[in-house]
Amino acid sequence: MAIETFGKRICRLRKQANMTQRELANLLGISEPAVCKWETDSSMPDIMLLAPLARALHTDLNTLLSYEETVSPEKVKEFADAAEEIGRTGGTVAEMQYWKEKLQAYPNSEPLKMAYVKWLMRLQVQRAATEEQMQIMEELLLTLCKSEETEMKFEAKRYLASFYITSQRFEEAENVLATLPDFDFNARHLNALLLYVKKDYEAARKECEQFLFECVQNALICLSRMAGIAVATKDSEKERTYADMMCRMEQELGIPFYRGATQMMECYLRSGEEEEAAKYFEKYVENMMHAEDCFEKSLFFGDLGEDIRFISNGALVSLDAFRDELVQVMQNPWYMKRLRDNERVQQSMEKLKLYMEGK
Repeated sequence: MAIETFGKRICRLRKQANMTQRELANLLGISEPAVCKWETDSSMPDIMLLAPLARALHTDLNTLLSYEETVSPEKVKEFADAAEEIGRTGGTVAEMQYWKEKLQAYPNSEPLKMAYVKWLMRLQVQRAATEEQMQIMEELLLTLCKSEETEMKFEAKRYLASFYITSQRFEEAENVLATLPDFDFNARHLNALLLYVKKDYEAARKECEQFLFECVQNALICLSRMAGIAVATKDSEKERTYADMMCRMEQELGIPFYRGATQMMECYLRSGEEEEAAKYFEKYVENMMHAEDCFEKSLFFGDLGEDIRFISNGALVSLDAFRDELVQVMQNPWYMKRLRDNERVQQSMEKLKLYMEGK
C-alpha cells in the first residue's frame, strides 16, 4: 500500500470534486502550474491558502491535513499491513521510516505506538534490531506504561519486562513485574522466564510447578461448571464424561483431591447408585488425609512441598487452609443427607474427624 502524500491527497480530493487543475487554480486565484506542483509534491501551498483550499475541495482542514487525535483499530491494522508491504519491497529501513512518519502524524495514538512496538519486538526476537531500534522500543514502552487505559498499561509493562529479560537487565525486569497484579497470567509466565534466564533453575521450577498447578485447578473448575450445566440441561452422559475427565486429570497429574471424586460421587447419586457414590466419598476422604504424601511423590508438583497453593474463592491458600475449608463444606452438603446412613461414609467421616483433631 503506497503512502498518500499531501500532494496525492490534494489530487484525490480534487478528482472526487470533479475538478480540473485549472478549475481549482481559478477558484484559488493562483496559476495552474502551482496546483500541478502541489500534486507532484514539488512544493506546498502557502499557509494562508489551506482554508480556501479545503473549502474548494469540499472538505475540512483536518481531512486535508490528515490530522486525527486518535486512530481506529481498523486504521492501525491498515497502517501495519502497509508497513509490512513496504518492508517486503523496500526492506527494514523503509518500513521503519514509514512507522516514524505515522507516529509523527499521530503522536498521541497509543494503539499506533503499540503496533510499532510489536514490530520492533519481532526484530528483537529475530536478533535483527539495531541499537537505535531497541532504544526507540524502550522509550515507547516507558511512555505506554503511563497510559490511563489499564489494559494498554499492563500490556506495555509485560512487553517492557520481556524486553528487559531478553536484554539481561534483570533488576529492571523485576521492578516492572512487581507492578503487575499477582493474577496476571503473562506476568507469572514472565517471572518464570526471568528466573530461568538468570539460571536460578530451582526457583524457576517451583514457579512453573505452582503456575501449572493453578492452571490445572482452573481447568478442573471449568469442567465442574460444565458438569453443572450438563446437570441443569439433564444431559447425564456429558456430566459423567466431565466428571471422569476430572478424575483422570487428578490421577495422571498426582493431585490427591480436588473436585473429580465429589463430581463423580454426585453423578452416581443422581443415577441412584448410592453404593458407588459412597466408594468415591471414601476415596475422597482417604486422599484428603494423605495429600502431603501424594504431592511429595508427584512428578509435576513434588518440588512445591509446603509452598503449594490452592485456589479458593479467587485467592491462593495453603494446603491446610484449603483442606479445612473442604472439611467444613463436607459437613452439610446435599449428598450427606442421602449418604449419612451408609456405613462406608460413616467410617470415612470418623477417620477424617480423628485426623483433623490430631493435626
